[in-house]
Amino acid sequence: MPVTLIDKALVRHRFCRSQQSYDEHASVQREAAQRLGTLLADVVGVGADIGRVLELGCGTGVFTRELLERFRMQRWVGNDIVCTFASLVDEVCAAGVSKADFIHADMETCEFEAGWNVVAANASFQWLRDSVRFATRLLQLLEPEGMLVFSTFGPDNMIEISELTGSGLRYAGYDQMRSALSEHCTVLASEDYHQCMMFDDPRDVLRHIKATGTNAVTRSRWSKQDLRYFSEQYRERFGTVDGRVRLTYHPMLFVARMEEKVAQ
Repeated sequence: MPVTLIDKALVRHRFCRSQQSYDEHASVQREAAQRLGTLLADVVGVGADIGRVLELGCGTGVFTRELLERFRMQRWVGNDIVCTFASLVDEVCAAGVSKADFIHADMETCEFEAGWNVVAANASFQWLRDSVRFATRLLQLLEPEGMLVFSTFGPDNMIEISELTGSGLRYAGYDQMRSALSEHCTVLASEDYHQCMMFDDPRDVLRHIKATGTNAVTRSRWSKQDLRYFSEQYRERFGTVDGRVRLTYHPMLFVARMEEKVAQ
């Protein structure tokens, strides 16, 4: 399958347009955030003070709210490629975090300060040009015993779309990501799973993808003929016995810790 080069300007544009509909339609991303919060809580305990937190690709705050509900924070800094998500700072402050700020930048090229207790991200690394390299580079931002907590998506994500259109994102594999992290830190918890969403019509699949901003793969426009052909092929190949069609998601979750170096 040809891999589409990621157009960061398009990513920013599509997520900016979908910010009003994202929370309603991003059920898979919301479940990943909940499961990721549970993995972290299993390690540090519910109600723990997780100190200084840098959250990358914070978006509309799906994972931010999980952090606020489960833990205490001394400082929160959010980052996103969409500048209007800076409004999340007010919500974080209202929840009792005394220091909160926002960095509008492409996380892959931004030089973040070091010294964080937690670097977190939910459902955003798949938009990076090299998610494995980026994840391991983030470990340098952590304090000793600091944790990298993130979810992303694996190779089977939206496989129906990529098989029909011949284009898609370059997804790192679960074993590949876990192995790369294990070379530099301790992976405390991780999991991957498949989640299928069901729709009445292939066009509903496209509407769902647009509503979550995850159509930021190509700028090409479809003609009515293209859309009709897509719908026919989608139903033929991915239809179910009850007349509906499926869309597969492949979330991957990781909680890793930088161990404190022992002086020789």
